[in-house]
Amino acid sequence: MARLKIRGAWSGLLEHVSVDAWTVPKLREEVAARADCSPDCITLTFAGKILKDADADDDADAVRSLASLGVKNNSKILATRISPQERDALRREEKLFIRVEQIRVTANAIEGKHRRRIPVEDLNREAEDPTGQLVHIGSEMESRAVMLGARLHAMAVNLIGFERYNDALEALSLGEVRSR
Repeated sequence: MARLKIRGAWSGLLEHVSVDAWTVPKLREEVAARADCSPDCITLTFAGKILKDADADDDADAVRSLASLGVKNNSKILATRISPQERDALRREEKLFIRVEQIRVTANAIEGKHRRRIPVEDLNREAEDPTGQLVHIGSEMESRAVMLGARLHAMAVNLIGFERYNDALEALSLGEVRSR
């Protein structure tokens, strides 16, 4: 049996904790009961990481014990209290930030690649696909589509420079839809 030091929404000691048998949901329920709130409102942090009910790498139904997460006797755990609405808003914002960052990195990579390898005057004749293979652009419609994609890409890069990430995301998304 172990004892855990909890700080935050509720501060105190949890004694007689079996770290081999207890899971994150069980610990969250205990802390929530003592903090007089719903378990959905409690976020647990241990060793700089947020403790989740199940790992993304594991099966969605597999819940690991506290011991398998590194929790042992006298471990310190931070318990923060947040409303479910605030948690959902933070998750949406985090997903948007991750997507915008991925698009920013991709846009910069594409911009650098196209600056070096495809002169603008050659866009009506040939271009590279994502694998680096040269693709012949035959019709005028294909040439216009490539030019539109290049313009949308340039617009998105400029918008990212002004930190207008939502607008850049929309420009790149529009280019992605148009290119299909």
